[in-house]
Amino acid sequence: MPAPMRLTLRTLLAYLDDTLEPAQAKMIGQKVAESDTAQELIARIKQVTRRRRLTTPPPAGGPGGKIDANTIAEYLDNSVSAEQLAEVEQICLASDVHLAEVAACHQILTLIMGEPALVPPMAKQRMYGLVKGPEAIPYRKPPTRPERDPVFSDENMETDETLRLGLPPYRRHSSWSQRLVLVGGGLVALCLLAVAFWQVLKPADHADQNNNQVVQINPKDNEKPPIEEKKNGKEGKPVDDKKGEDKKENPKPPENGDKKGKEDKKKPKESGKEPIFPSIAYKPPSTRQAEVGSFHPMPNEMSILLQQQDDRNEWKRVNPTNPRAFSGRPLVSLPGAKSAVELKSGVRLTLWGYLPELWPSPPLLESVAEVHLNDDPGLELDMTLHRGRILLTNDRAGRPVRIRMRFENPTNPEAKDYFDIVLQEKGAELLVDRWSLFTVTEPFYKDPKNANRLGPVAEMGLVAMRGEVFLKAYDLPFRLVAPPQKGPSILAWSSPKGLNGPHSLDKLPETLSPDPPFPLFPGLEPKKAEEIARRLRSDMLKARDYFGGELGPQNNINVVLTEAKKSKTPARRRLAVRCYGALDDFENLIDALNDEQFPDVRQAAVESLQSWIATSRDAEYKLYDLLQKKYNYSAGKSAIIMDLLHTTAHSDHLRAQPETYNALIGHLNSDLLIIRELAAWHLYRLVPSAIPFPLTTDRAACRKAQEEWGKLKLPPVQKGG
Repeated sequence: MPAPMRLTLRTLLAYLDDTLEPAQAKMIGQKVAESDTAQELIARIKQVTRRRRLTTPPPAGGPGGKIDANTIAEYLDNSVSAEQLAEVEQICLASDVHLAEVAACHQILTLIMGEPALVPPMAKQRMYGLVKGPEAIPYRKPPTRPERDPVFSDENMETDETLRLGLPPYRRHSSWSQRLVLVGGGLVALCLLAVAFWQVLKPADHADQNNNQVVQINPKDNEKPPIEEKKNGKEGKPVDDKKGEDKKENPKPPENGDKKGKEDKKKPKESGKEPIFPSIAYKPPSTRQAEVGSFHPMPNEMSILLQQQDDRNEWKRVNPTNPRAFSGRPLVSLPGAKSAVELKSGVRLTLWGYLPELWPSPPLLESVAEVHLNDDPGLELDMTLHRGRILLTNDRAGRPVRIRMRFENPTNPEAKDYFDIVLQEKGAELLVDRWSLFTVTEPFYKDPKNANRLGPVAEMGLVAMRGEVFLKAYDLPFRLVAPPQKGPSILAWSSPKGLNGPHSLDKLPETLSPDPPFPLFPGLEPKKAEEIARRLRSDMLKARDYFGGELGPQNNINVVLTEAKKSKTPARRRLAVRCYGALDDFENLIDALNDEQFPDVRQAAVESLQSWIATSRDAEYKLYDLLQKKYNYSAGKSAIIMDLLHTTAHSDHLRAQPETYNALIGHLNSDLLIIRELAAWHLYRLVPSAIPFPLTTDRAACRKAQEEWGKLKLPPVQKGG
């Protein structure tokens, strides 16, 4: 029984280059078939060794560390220690250039060492003849060189015989018989060439009608060999098609004279399949506007799909009355609404607005995407996903669809990140979630170029919902299959860390269903928490349906939102504020945060503003400038507002410092309602239910709450601390 072998980079290279023993190759093949990671690594090895313009490894090392040529040689020779082996393989897995170098070197060594060198006999004799005496041949003298033959000369013998196809070399001093053979061969070639020209150029009506030797092949019958027709009263026998073609010297053309058509019928299909990822150069997205698709109705779904007009100053609803969708204009499906666009290229783009009442994590609200006019024949869709949840579906039968999905990297805006997506068969579907937030340790910096500033963090999750999906990111290919099929189903990405996965799923998460489970509230009994969650979800879905009915083809979106914000129904008011954030209307969000009538409007505005300032790297500075220019707030107070919109008070470090609570308690007496509301919002999340939430529009109530907070021992003692 062969010794067990581990799946390492070196064993995979040996498996690919066919240098293993049969039993070992079988064992490794079984392990590769069971390991998705090994299959992905094999695909990556093949991809990097074929990549053009791949640079050489730097002398100082690569992303994973330092590695030199001697170490690679020792690694390939299996003479490194276990620690060095692990280090080399870790570097190769982290760096495409190192992986390509090791794989290519292994392949070259396999070819060189696996095939014996062809040494001409005369060359061998001459090499032995260089050493005289008993050292070369102990028991006999080197054989004397025969008399020089003009045909079998040293020069001729050292010529690569494969270039002469086994024929003796021809020289000017060759015999007359050899010359006659050469002349006769030339005449035969000229005759055959003349016959070939005559066959091609003769008219169709003079074609030979005696066409018994031409085999008519039914292209649909690929299993049975062609049968030679009856000749001289004898039954034909099955013949090999290729051998038959080789034996026929002058095959007759078909009766219709269409020789090319005959050859096309016999010509098999191309052996190479169309590449999954064709080479498509990166270029900036097109801003041209043109009609690219139309509204796609979805039964039993409330669709509220809006698109900016060409002047970028107004939003119009896309629905059966106004179904056209255009490139170069953002599309928005409002929170809780699920809307679809059927593109002319065979892709269905579904924008799935979400709600925290459905499920709070990930923090998804509206869905915002933009289709770009595409002139590349290798792509069916070029688009940008700004935020939210989308579904990409192949609606074209018989052919895959290829999509380039762009997205912003707020940690590195110059990265120009994108995924190339291939939906293989009709009905294949990929779900993509994108959201962004500020980490609890990221404060607001007045200077956007501050060296310590990291900016918001963007996260993405890609899940195969149906069929088979191929992805490529950073030149790395991935394959996802919808569960419960065997294989990876989900791939994650984050702006600071990059790719994570892919990972397998036994089934799709319940949170992706149209009716997800109810979110639970910490600190409440499960039954009570479910009752509250059920009521909140029902109220918000009713508000969404009411809003969808109110927003008719001719109604202005701003008028509808203004009326909804003043509604007597709390859910409608909160949904209206969220819609302001969906449409990037941060001016109305600031007005909502200053609303003196409804506390729930202010609370919804806090959450929407926190979400909106994280949508792109510099969104918060648009708000910072607006506070100073439109609302005439000082730079200091504007900075306080922006810092309170960051969730810095929730970090463990700041939570344990008395200065955090003292600053928030001091803000309760600010002359700006917006600062008092934000300070109270943070305090009551740091210490829930300590003191009743004050009516922040009443300065006296805020001062009283300030006194009560000052009596507490802060920071509170943590449980278990």
